[in-house]
Amino acid sequence: MAIPINNIKTNVVDRDDVKFVGIKLPLHKSDGRDGYFESTTLTYDEVKFNIINLIKTRKGERMLQPNLGIGLDKYLFENISDDLRLLIEDEVKTSFGVWLPFVIITKFNISTIDDNITEKNKLLLHIEFYINNNPSVMDSVDVVVE
Repeated sequence: MAIPINNIKTNVVDRDDVKFVGIKLPLHKSDGRDGYFESTTLTYDEVKFNIINLIKTRKGERMLQPNLGIGLDKYLFENISDDLRLLIEDEVKTSFGVWLPFVIITKFNISTIDDNITEKNKLLLHIEFYINNNPSVMDSVDVVVE
């Protein structure tokens, strides 16, 4: 997980291709210049991977961090209603407040795939966000919970 730096008011522009922020997911072997695994050079790319990991991790799954994660897989077979959407959104925002407090969610959307019977029990989350209280640089991430 990324560690917030509270004394920086704006985002530092990632200009150096030789300095790495984190590891790309899914894991792939690197060509050697950035270590054993491929690495990210942009802060927003690493924050996206942190968001995906937080959403896809179940509470209690991580050793020594039993409260890390959300565990949205428990909602996969539920009927998606407005109340359930609000419950999921509240869980995500609460977890972000604890684990990713530097990420501000501006738009949150939950949907399902109804076209294909094999895709029916998946949640699609679309999250638009910015980091470090800098709304001039927005980004988004789509997460599929299976």
